Amino acid sequence: MPVEAEFWKVNDDKAERIEFSVFPSEKRLESILAEDISILDPSLMLIGRQVVTSYKKIIDMLAIKADGTLVVIELKRDMTPRDSVAQILDYGSWIKNLSSIDIADIFEEYVHKWQPKLEKSSLNQVFCRQFGFNSMPDSINENHELVIVSSGLDNSSERIIHYLYENYGVAINAVFFRFIQDDEREYLSRVWLQDPTETEKNAPQRQIEESWNGEYYVSFGENEDRHWEDARKHGYISAGFGEWYSRTLNLLEVGSRIWVNSPGYGYVGVGKVIGEVEPITEFKVKDEKGRMVRNAKCNMTNQPSRIKELLDRAKELAQEYKELTGKPLGITSEIAEFYAADLLGLELTAARQPGYDAVRRENGKEIRIQIKGRCFPADAKPGQRIGAIRLEKNWDVVVLVLMDECFEVLSIYEADRLDIEMELCAPGSKARNERGALGVNKFKSIARLLWKR
Repeated sequence: MPVEAEFWKVNDDKAERIEFSVFPSEKRLESILAEDISILDPSLMLIGRQVVTSYKKIIDMLAIKADGTLVVIELKRDMTPRDSVAQILDYGSWIKNLSSIDIADIFEEYVHKWQPKLEKSSLNQVFCRQFGFNSMPDSINENHELVIVSSGLDNSSERIIHYLYENYGVAINAVFFRFIQDDEREYLSRVWLQDPTETEKNAPQRQIEESWNGEYYVSFGENEDRHWEDARKHGYISAGFGEWYSRTLNLLEVGSRIWVNSPGYGYVGVGKVIGEVEPITEFKVKDEKGRMVRNAKCNMTNQPSRIKELLDRAKELAQEYKELTGKPLGITSEIAEFYAADLLGLELTAARQPGYDAVRRENGKEIRIQIKGRCFPADAKPGQRIGAIRLEKNWDVVVLVLMDECFEVLSIYEADRLDIEMELCAPGSKARNERGALGVNKFKSIARLLWKR
C-alpha cells in the first residue's frame, strides 16, 4: 500500500480535516501533466502525447529520462484496475521495439500537434537543453518504465504490480493524484505506490558528460529508396521523411568529422564533410561516363505538361486493358497524386515518402497530406472503400480524389486526422478497425469538398 498523506486546515487552535476527492476530470489532469510533466516526475521530458501504436491503440503520454529510458504514462480513465495494468503492459511490448528513428517521429508529431513553438528544434536540441547535456546518449530506449496514473487501485492490482516488479524485474509503478478543494482553491496531492527510485534501479546510470570533441553522429536509415552502398559510392549522407530531419543537416560544417550509424546495423562508416547541404534535386553524381549529372529523382510536378501527356496515354491503356481482361490497371494513385497537386497547388514529396504524399503551406506551417484515389462514377455500388490509412504514420490530412471510369477527376475531398482517427478507432467494422479502410461515403461525410468538376 502507498504511504498516504493527510491534510488539516488550522483555524486558530482548531484543526479541521480536509477530505480528498476523485479528480473531477481525468482529461483535465492529463492537460495539467502535459503542461508540466515535473508534477509527475521532475526527471522526465515529455516527447509524445496521444501516441498511436501500430495496432491502433493510443498511449496517453510518452516521456524520456536523461539516460534515454522511455516512460509510458497511462491514465486509468474508465477501465477496471486490472484492465489498466494489462493495457500498460501491452503498450510496453510495443515501446520496447521502437528505434531511434521511431522515437524521433513520435517527437516530431508531438511538436507538430502540441508544441508548435518547438518546430525549429530537433529532439537532440530539446533534450540537451532539458538535461544540460552536449548530446543525447548513443543508445536510447535500452530500458523503459510503465506508470499508471490513477485516483486509486484495488488491492489485487497493487499486488500484481508488486509481483511483476519484485519477481520479474518489470519497471512498473502507479501514482495516485488526490484532489482537494478548499473554498475556491484547488490542490493536488501525489502519492507513489512504490518509491520511484526503486523502479529505476535496473535503468542505466547517467554518465558524466564530457566536453564535445567537435565530431558528429549521423543516423542513416535505409529503405527501398535509400541505400548505404549508394551513399558510400557517391560520397553523401541524406535526410528524408520530412523537413524536421533535413534541417539537422544544416548543423554540419565543412571540415566536420561524422560517424554514420545505420539503425539495425550499427556504425557503418566515418567521413569528413566536404560540401554544403543542398536539396536532392540539385545534388550531382558521376554517371557511367564520369560526367557530373543531377540526381534523376525530382518532384514530378516540375514538368506538368509532359507528365499529363503520359498520364493521358496511361488512361487509354488502362481502359483498354480493363476491356480485354476485366481487371483494373493500377494507375489510380499516380493519377490522383498528379491532379491533386495540379488542381490544389500542392508540393509532392519524393517517391514512396512514408506517411504522406504532398505538403502545402498555411500561415508558415507545413501541412502533410496523404492522397488517396478512387474511381467512383455516379452508378458505383455502395460500400466501396478507399485504400488503407495508416495511423502510425505522420500526416495531418487525407485528400480523396474521386474519378469516373475514364479516370477523369470528378471531385476532391479533404478530411482532418482527428476525424479520421475517430472513425477508424470506433468499434464496428473489421475492415475499418484492422486495415484502416474507410468507405467512400463515410469519408465524404466527415470531409470538406475542395474541388468539383
